[in-house]
Amino acid sequence: MIRKIPPNPPFSKEGTKEAPFSKGGTKEVPFSNGGTKKVPFLNRGGARICRCLAILITLALILGSCADRDIQDLVERHDVNLQDPVIVIAWADVEEATIGDKIGYTVTIIFDPDLDVQIPQFGENLGGFAIKDFSRSSREFEGKKVEERWYLLDTYLTGIYTIPAPVVKFTGKDGEENEIEGKDVSVEIVSVIEDGEEPEDIKDIAAPVNLPMDYTPHILLGAGIIVTIGAGIATYILLRRREREVEEAPPRPAHEIAYEQLQGIAEAKLVETREIDRYYVLLSAVVRQYLENRFGLHAPEMTTEEFLQAAVSEPVDDSTLLQDHRTLLRDFLTESDLVKFAQYGPDKGQMNSAFGSAKRFVDETRADMVRQLIEQMQSTVEVKDA
Repeated sequence: MIRKIPPNPPFSKEGTKEAPFSKGGTKEVPFSNGGTKKVPFLNRGGARICRCLAILITLALILGSCADRDIQDLVERHDVNLQDPVIVIAWADVEEATIGDKIGYTVTIIFDPDLDVQIPQFGENLGGFAIKDFSRSSREFEGKKVEERWYLLDTYLTGIYTIPAPVVKFTGKDGEENEIEGKDVSVEIVSVIEDGEEPEDIKDIAAPVNLPMDYTPHILLGAGIIVTIGAGIATYILLRRREREVEEAPPRPAHEIAYEQLQGIAEAKLVETREIDRYYVLLSAVVRQYLENRFGLHAPEMTTEEFLQAAVSEPVDDSTLLQDHRTLLRDFLTESDLVKFAQYGPDKGQMNSAFGSAKRFVDETRADMVRQLIEQMQSTVEVKDA
């Protein structure tokens, strides 16, 4: 089926579409007597807004009238005089409740708007009840201000609870401070079980049960401790055994150290550069250190005379200086002292000769060489005795 599309609405001179009744204005309405009359009208959007406003105003009037009726009923029920400057009404929604029930408690304060009123504040408890919820509201009634405070209370103990009267302080027009009290409110909390009734669904707690002792954790802990101690002892024994098995490396022979030091002096080319003092100081230090390592004499800490005096002893073994060696040592140390302390200036030949004397002293006093000399001397003495 083909649907016909209506023609576009006519355009105004400015080029915009003019829908019927798009703007407010007037239109002619026919009457039964044959005449017509121009009646003002609103466009569709304006009519919709007017309807919404009318609905909101109607609801506000209904709610206001209900609130005013509540205040009026409250005033009549508690028999108070609205002519008083301040009225305090405290009440609970029930006079009796069971354990765990929620109880509503309301404090309503009606006062003249030109008074300075202090609304009472409560803590976490109110007359033995626990405060679970709280709300407030403010409104007006017959030219007066109305402040309401609402509390949700509960308790789990039976008995008669008395909520103390709220005290409201206010300042009058003359600046004088006054206070007014409401009334105490009592609520009885009763048990959910009636007198003489035995509860069927409430049972006492069961007696304690002796659980069997499980020694498994203790056994595992003890075994772990024993294994740890055993592993520590075994590790200690193995380490001590390895330390005993490892032999200390024998010290280097004194003559090897001396040869290495003499080689370093030779490679320093001190003779060619004529560094006489340094040359003889190094040579003397090599010989003195060799004597300390070889014979146990602390030669670096002694003067030449002190050392030669300490070196005098009979040849007994390979750790004793022989007479020929003492003479060679005396000549070398004396020449070194002349250079170091008497500013003696030797030539290259004398410097090379001093180097040779130091090396010769090391060569002839080596342990193996001394042992050979001692053996020769002992064999010679035995031949003479025979």
